[in-house]
Amino acid sequence: MIEHKGRSAGKLHLKSHWAPSNPAHHENDEMAEIQALLKEAVAKKRELEAEFNAVKDKQHDDAEASAARIAAAEAERDAHNWEA
Repeated sequence: MIEHKGRSAGKLHLKSHWAPSNPAHHENDEMAEIQALLKEAVAKKRELEAEFNAVKDKQHDDAEASAARIAAAEAERDAHNWEA
């Protein structure tokens, strides 16, 4: 509503239309960018999974080696106690 000197002076209707200059071009760019980001994320995930699995394998190997050292130390102690 438009007012002039405190009184209603009628209605004003505005209409606008906006459209991108080349919508197909923008959608393709966005999709290409999204696909590139997804490929990058998948590659990073594979890399991290490989690193994680390597660490798990090392932990398992270390645990086995530690158990073997403990068993050897206990066997040596028992043999020493048996001799005494």
